[in-house]
Amino acid sequence: MDRNHPDPTHLHMARPAGTVNPRRSNGAARAKIKQRLIALSGGHPICPACGQAIDLSIKHPDPRSASIDEIVPISKGGSAFKLDNCRLMHLRCNESRGNRPLKQAKTATLTQSIPLSQPW
Repeated sequence: MDRNHPDPTHLHMARPAGTVNPRRSNGAARAKIKQRLIALSGGHPICPACGQAIDLSIKHPDPRSASIDEIVPISKGGSAFKLDNCRLMHLRCNESRGNRPLKQAKTATLTQSIPLSQPW
């Protein structure tokens, strides 16, 4: 794949060399947050982005699997380890949100045109 034309389906952004993803710096804390979020939802979490139920039996990296979303993104000063800054989302919904506010991400998703054919 050409670096000038990245695959549009790949939503992960490149991280500068030598930096550590803060979400992975303490896996035990993130796992505990995920369990607490599941418990707070009564074991039946609903994705705030699409409004659909999150099936907890579906495992990562399936796009429908549960992932932790930071309400205030880490890139904008939010914490990956404060329960009140975290919520459960589908992995696909979380990745499509990026670091935009949820309302803006929903609007962008709904208004994006879907190409039906190759441009000739």
